[in-house]
Amino acid sequence: MKTYLFVYLGSLLVAGITTPIVIYIARRVRIYDVPEARKVHSSRIPRIGGIAIFLSAISIIVAVLFLDNHVGQVFRNIQAQVITFLAACTFIFMVGLVDDIHGLRAWVKLVALSGAVTALYVVGVRIDHINLLGSSKVDFGWLSFPITALWIIGISTAVNFIDGLDGLAAGISAVTCAVIGVFAFSRGQLLMVVFMLALLGSLSGFLFFNFNPARIFMGDCGSMFLGFALGSTSVMCAMKSQAIVGLALPALALGLPIFDTFFTLLRRYLARRRILSSDYGHIH
Repeated sequence: MKTYLFVYLGSLLVAGITTPIVIYIARRVRIYDVPEARKVHSSRIPRIGGIAIFLSAISIIVAVLFLDNHVGQVFRNIQAQVITFLAACTFIFMVGLVDDIHGLRAWVKLVALSGAVTALYVVGVRIDHINLLGSSKVDFGWLSFPITALWIIGISTAVNFIDGLDGLAAGISAVTCAVIGVFAFSRGQLLMVVFMLALLGSLSGFLFFNFNPARIFMGDCGSMFLGFALGSTSVMCAMKSQAIVGLALPALALGLPIFDTFFTLLRRYLARRRILSSDYGHIH
């Protein structure tokens, strides 16, 4: 329990310290989210807050993984999956950061997400079957990869789409972290609990500066990182629990962004617009 407390409070403290630093840096190098027709804010706001979320969560996770305790031992048992997960999260964060600074086409980000999902799939992070009620089991066979990719990329896109109001994406992500964390704790998945508490602590510290009126936005580096991390960890939890509830609970927690993403894509298709284009028809 001391480890869990250290993870949450540690990531919260690091986020509380690094977020003002990121705000200062963003203002110095003039990385702003500029007001326009699709935006609800009326002044320029720094938009690389994801740096603080990423650094505070990853630094605490890496520190805990090397502790000489049961959590550290669990890490060593699935070392390849965890290292690949952290590397993939770092890669997605960097892609989002480049997008915040220079701008990237939507298809480039989609290719990056696909590559990160493929790396996870290779080391065994996948949805290859689900257990329904009772003892019935559904094996996906060759559909395992497209289902895994659709889930993780879908969650990443959903969090990115919902990042349109002060505190909205960070708040929903924090709730989702809590839901996955409680589920992982109930199933004895200690490493997943550490991951979720680290993300929850970093979001708690960041939200202090992101609530209305926001002093900083998380940007794509934050929303892409969070979405990818939540999608990937929910798959890892479902693998360990071997129950459909491992995916159902995160889906319920992310109900609003998932609903918004589905109807956004449907609306653009019916309007014969590019699926990956931007608009102001989101729920928020």
